[in-house]
This record gives sequence, structure tokens and C-alpha cells, in this order.
Amino acid sequence: MFEVPYINKRLFVKDARKIVLSLQLSVNSGTGIIFNMTPSPGATSCLGNAERDVELVCDYLGKTFHQE
Repeated sequence: MFEVPYINKRLFVKDARKIVLSLQLSVNSGTGIIFNMTPSPGATSCLGNAERDVELVCDYLGKTFHQE
């Protein structure tokens, strides 16, 4: 279920709260570091993370990513 969009983040937060009790799903990316954790094998989620991350970086830099 960790590969299913929408459900994946909620499951991760539920498990991670066992270590970081104050962790919340609604953390704003804002500015700073981007952290991704992809299970192995994780090619599908890696590509999804990369697409999301490049959009965040381009927004931060005021640039446009031409997907084609």
C-alpha cells in the first residue's frame, strides 16, 4: 500500500510517528531541503518523486520545466 498515491504518505506518517511523535502529514515543503525515502525496488515512486521535486525546485528558482 506504500506505493498507492494518497495512502502512501499517510501510512508512512503512521509508522514514523512511532519514532517522531510530533510528525504530521501536513508539513509544508516551503524552502530548504527535499527528503525522499523510496523502498527497494522503487522505480515507480522514484519517478513520481523526481517529477514532484523538479516542479518544486523550478518554482523555487522561478524557472519552468519543459516536460517534453
